[in-house]
Amino acid sequence: MQEMTDYDVVVMGTPVYWFHVAGQFKLLVDRLYSFLEFKANPETGQTEINSAFPKNRKLLFIISRGDPEPPEFYPELYNHMNDWFKLIPLSLGTESYELFHQYGANLDRKSAANDSELLTKARAKGAELV
Repeated sequence: MQEMTDYDVVVMGTPVYWFHVAGQFKLLVDRLYSFLEFKANPETGQTEINSAFPKNRKLLFIISRGDPEPPEFYPELYNHMNDWFKLIPLSLGTESYELFHQYGANLDRKSAANDSELLTKARAKGAELV
């Protein structure tokens, strides 16, 4: 976990099962909790939450879904997940984040490799990060 703080950009990916992230990804996010510090403010007595994760890091989330429809077609199935992803950089206090959705994977493990639009977008993002 500590090694993640050494990089300018952290890329994380997960498949979607039953309209949410895989259990392994959720476990990773749960462990990000270790970056949070809870301290009592000596003046007010209120608990303050600070993040030990560097503020200037960028997060890139790659989400792969089996169903063929873009998220706009069924927002009620995926908006909750997008909102959940927003909590990660907010909690860590990071500078920015971006979501990449790859959909239509079905059971094809090479669907992302065959998605030229997605690859073009990913390569452009990678060039920005260098």
